[in-house]
Amino acid sequence: MFLALGQKNWGGFISREFPDGLLDGSVRYNRIKGGATSSIDGPLKGFVGDNFEVGIGPLCTTFIVNKPPYQDGDAWKMVVDDIELTKTVQ
Repeated sequence: MFLALGQKNWGGFISREFPDGLLDGSVRYNRIKGGATSSIDGPLKGFVGDNFEVGIGPLCTTFIVNKPPYQDGDAWKMVVDDIELTKTVQ
């Protein structure tokens, strides 16, 4: 799946939890919080409003977009599941 027209500028955002960033078509996520580990590596399934789903069939998870892409000085940022991501240079 490719990013929808409204989400075209969402590719290239990275953080420690999203080491490969939000890519055109796939997401790799790993987070340790309170001693529990959450991870998923799968295709971008689709968008529900600003939020997005990752996975295959019923095995998927929804990521909540707390703040869509915005410019902060010279950097582009967004917040997903309360994690701030910064856009990589393209």
